Amino acid sequence: MTAIAGPDWPDWKVEQDGSTTLRLPNASESEGSAMREKLFAVRDTLIVLSLQLVFRAVMFARRWNY
Repeated sequence: MTAIAGPDWPDWKVEQDGSTTLRLPNASESEGSAMREKLFAVRDTLIVLSLQLVFRAVMFARRWNY
């Protein structure tokens, strides 16, 4: 399973007669969630890059004995 698909994709629906049907998300739902997942990935990437920048700045300052 991919992270973009999410834990509830595909959505299996159990009917009252015992049969199951597969409900695929419509285009507007999947486009919105895909954009949200991309924004989450960008946010997480920026957090990691900022932590790396702080860490490297501290290491650089230690080299100069600050």
